[in-house]
Amino acid sequence: MKVKTHQGTAKRFKITWTGKYIHDKARKNHLMSNKGRSDKTFDYGKVASDANKANIKALIPYAK
Repeated sequence: MKVKTHQGTAKRFKITWTGKYIHDKARKNHLMSNKGRSDKTFDYGKVASDANKANIKALIPYAK
């Protein structure tokens, strides 16, 4: 039987060529005038922790 991909996880996480899972940082959407320069600096993403890697892999079984 085919395993379904969890769409919420698939939208939030991307896989790098080295096999790491990255996700966007928080605090980037609204109320930006109250936040400092370091909060507004664009960053490509954070690497998910090793503790969560197995859970993410189970939710996105066909990701490459």
